[in-house]
Amino acid sequence: MTPKRGNSMNESHTQKGIVINDFNYDCNIVIEADNDFYSPVEFFKPEEGDDIYIPTRKQIDALPKCAVPFRVPEHKTGLGSSAALVTSLLGGILQHFGAIELPNDRDHLHAIAQFCHCLAQGKIGSGFDVSSATYGSQRYNRFDPELLQPLLSKATSHTTLKHELVVKLATFSLQPRKRSTFELPPYFELVVGDVQGGSETPGMVRKVLKWRKENSVESKELWSDIQAKNNQIASLFEELSMCANQRPTLYINTLDSIASGNGLSKQDEFSKYVYHKYTSLRNCCTEINTLMQLMGEKANVEIVPSTQLDRLEKTMNIPGVAMAGVPGAGGYDAIYSVVISPTTTKNVKSLWHEDMSIIPLALTAVSSNEGVQVVSDCTRHRKIQPTLSTKSEIPWKWIAASTLLA
Repeated sequence: MTPKRGNSMNESHTQKGIVINDFNYDCNIVIEADNDFYSPVEFFKPEEGDDIYIPTRKQIDALPKCAVPFRVPEHKTGLGSSAALVTSLLGGILQHFGAIELPNDRDHLHAIAQFCHCLAQGKIGSGFDVSSATYGSQRYNRFDPELLQPLLSKATSHTTLKHELVVKLATFSLQPRKRSTFELPPYFELVVGDVQGGSETPGMVRKVLKWRKENSVESKELWSDIQAKNNQIASLFEELSMCANQRPTLYINTLDSIASGNGLSKQDEFSKYVYHKYTSLRNCCTEINTLMQLMGEKANVEIVPSTQLDRLEKTMNIPGVAMAGVPGAGGYDAIYSVVISPTTTKNVKSLWHEDMSIIPLALTAVSSNEGVQVVSDCTRHRKIQPTLSTKSEIPWKWIAASTLLA
């Protein structure tokens, strides 16, 4: 970022080693987003008429990387683009000016990103998407919302000075809780489809929170049931991962037998155990979808709309599908499936594309435990000529944030 000519530093404030300067800058900041965050249909609209053309898989794969920001998208896929972009933008700025040093200062970046994201959305949400963009795949424990509220009140007050707010942000902390990693078992794959719909997440969340506040007893019971099922899924993932580590060859053969739809080829205890965990996972997923739809009905929000539920049931009927659901806050953004074999992946994409007009997305991002990170000499950005650090000894580096489906 190059300073304006003729300007000088007026004063500085130091808070715990972070220097905040009154310095005016001309900034050229390039923000790019992965294609998976947006519906690719926008690139294939016919020149005349309103009919939607469903592109082929080959056409989708041929799209240039990070092409979406150069055209205004109509629909997002609900994979946490806002949180990923807020986190990576803040990470890039703070890293560039020496306010943080990644990956060591992720806690500080996380706190500021949560503040900015909540300020932009006008509410304190779950914070999961920002946390996953910062830390990577995890079993999430929410921060105390009361820690954010005083700072948000100051930010929206007309009497608060910008410098006063910046100084408070310099030492702001959300007292991060213990986090544990979370990942799919070996040979399980995630498939995501674009429903070409789109839902307004903040509005949906506000309705659910309003219902929850007005029906505290009923909502607490429903929340507890969903949480119990989520915990059970996490435990099943861990147990299946242990099976893969103990007897990898037999584990793979068992998954292949399940995906074939012809039952287990071997009836040994290990194969039966793996099959039992797989079926338990399917049952948990189905029960969660039912509970989420019930929550939507009670809050008058389409969390799992009937059309989406029909798609999920058809997807779950394919051999080798362990899970199917709607990501994030639900609605019409997207659909996901967890599968156990390449053949199942192909069958799911075929069903979505041909029978449901759902676009199977080419996910270039994968589940990661790394979260936000500094990336230098990224091939995807070689055509971009950033004006940052033109006179600085600090080389400009790109900040990449990864997200995980909620």
